[in-house]
Amino acid sequence: MGMFDSLNIELDGRELEIQTKRFDCILETYRPGDCIAGATSGIAVYFDILHLDTDGKLVYSADGVRVRTFTLFVVIAHGVFVTYRLYDGESTPEAIAQKVRQLREEWLDSSRLQSVLVEALQTKQQQIRLMQTRLNRAVAVIDSARRLRTGDPLDGIFDRFREETQRLTKGEDPLEVVAWVLMNEEADSGLFRDNARSDPLAEYRL
Repeated sequence: MGMFDSLNIELDGRELEIQTKRFDCILETYRPGDCIAGATSGIAVYFDILHLDTDGKLVYSADGVRVRTFTLFVVIAHGVFVTYRLYDGESTPEAIAQKVRQLREEWLDSSRLQSVLVEALQTKQQQIRLMQTRLNRAVAVIDSARRLRTGDPLDGIFDRFREETQRLTKGEDPLEVVAWVLMNEEADSGLFRDNARSDPLAEYRL
């Protein structure tokens, strides 16, 4: 198929990667709220017909076993993947054209668009803060592992409360501890957690 991009959508609690050559084809994966490289300005609506097999995986070949079919509509607003809609079955050309017009009209509403774009920005900022927190903790794990290697005991005030420190002192592989900090959501509830995630009033605080 060559180079392409992917749009991630959710169906029955599982992610599906929808391949497309519509944009810059840089093997990038986009989710709602992401800016798409190569997207046009203004409001754009695209569609695709999706065929799934018995395992819920996409079927691309014409002779593949197809047990479910959906018509997918994707809305791109000013370069941002803002939403998608899935409908059972393969829609007729007339129904597709009508839905494209309807979705374009809906997203010409500046209030709706502004609300979604602001929410997308807030989500990205939160993800960046969370990743920075995880990276800081990973750096701390590396520093603690070096201290242990030189015989320096991890007995500081904060060391007693860090789960990653306890894992290191019990002899766990430092690489495994770093992986836990970076990948395990439970690690976010530790001493250096992202307070915005756990504070129900976070959006109202200065």
